Amino acid sequence: MRAVLAVLTGCAALAACGGDDPAPLETHLDVVTINLRHDVDEWERRFDLIADEIVRLDPDLVGLQEIEITEVDQTSALRSRIAERGGADYEFYEELKIWPYGALTGEGVGILSRFPIAETGLKDLIDGGRVAVWARVEVEEGYQVDMFNTHLETEASTEMTADEVRTAQAGLVLDLMASAEGEHPQILTGDMNTTDETEAYDVYVSGGLSDSFRAVHGDETDTIGATSPIVLMEGAEQDPHNRIDFIFASDGESVTATDSVVCFQNHDQAGFYPSDHLGVMTSFDLVIPHD
Repeated sequence: MRAVLAVLTGCAALAACGGDDPAPLETHLDVVTINLRHDVDEWERRFDLIADEIVRLDPDLVGLQEIEITEVDQTSALRSRIAERGGADYEFYEELKIWPYGALTGEGVGILSRFPIAETGLKDLIDGGRVAVWARVEVEEGYQVDMFNTHLETEASTEMTADEVRTAQAGLVLDLMASAEGEHPQILTGDMNTTDETEAYDVYVSGGLSDSFRAVHGDETDTIGATSPIVLMEGAEQDPHNRIDFIFASDGESVTATDSVVCFQNHDQAGFYPSDHLGVMTSFDLVIPHD
């Protein structure tokens, strides 16, 4: 849904904001996360389905993982499909994995934004060449939101188990979020390759982030929140039972999750799915201070 924007007005609002300072912006944002599954498993067939779902959901911000960047330019392919279907004309920012991983695989992560992108940056997450990316988007002139996106590692390192690697990487993601200057609301999307019963998840929550799906659904999350795995085979019986795709947000009164759904379940007539992951969309109410 297109964001609905409304600036607080009136003397009371001005007084609350301090004299003649511009009032905060009250707004609604829809945010999606989806792993694109790179350029395998009939990716062009799958991208038609991915574009269909993005147009249906009409999100304001999208975190994309497993983008093929160097050989196919999948972000442009996806944006073209979205435009052909009458969807938003998204701006985008993407980064390859750190060398040599990015050069070898062509894989990276990125962000689609309905709004102008004012600043960008990345953080090297060390193991597996993984990165976290950051985009500051201008929802309205003078009102900005910081959007982060990442894809944590699947493999152990020579010194750490896979769980320990992801725990360390979650800490590095928090470092990136802490380094963004200003008091902007922050949203983090990603394929975390880990569930909410692990130390990596605890790093995010103890670091001041709210798990938006759980904030909306509470204990019901355990039965309705699974996003993986999806079998990419026509007519395959599906049994997703892991919740590894998340949308987190800075915890506090400025960001409130109002709804969160598992999405990208729109298989074609042959039962072929958009990706080997389902996605998540969370709707937020935000109060954004003026810069």
